Amino acid sequence: MNETPTIIELKRLAALHGGELTTTAVIEAARPEESPLHKHFTWDIREAAERYWHVQAAHLIRHAKVTVIPGAGKDPVRVRAFLSPRDETLEDPGEPGTYIALDSLTHDMSEIILKQMARDVAALKRKYRDHHEVLTAMFNDEEEP
Repeated sequence: MNETPTIIELKRLAALHGGELTTTAVIEAARPEESPLHKHFTWDIREAAERYWHVQAAHLIRHAKVTVIPGAGKDPVRVRAFLSPRDETLEDPGEPGTYIALDSLTHDMSEIILKQMARDVAALKRKYRDHHEVLTAMFNDEEEP
């Protein structure tokens, strides 16, 4: 297993806390400038606040839902009220954090979103397939005499 200084430090922290890693423990361990975790944080309070506000705004936008009836005779469904039609396959995919109201999407935008959904599903399948293979190998090796 390839372990960077960051991974080694996170594992050390988990071991200190009974095998569990908490965000509070990581933040506290990262405060000293000599910590291998320090560089992963924004320590300027104003800059950190501004970044966090963007995270909160994106969360608010992504969790705004509307009820839509997708067609005659169909049951109502709850979907996101705003979608982000960014085409990651383009040289300039668009600015992250840009959302369009569902009822304002163009056909081209919906095609971009549907392609992104397909890429997201494929990535999710890969992620869980890889984790499944690793976990299965880890625990099957333990069971063998």
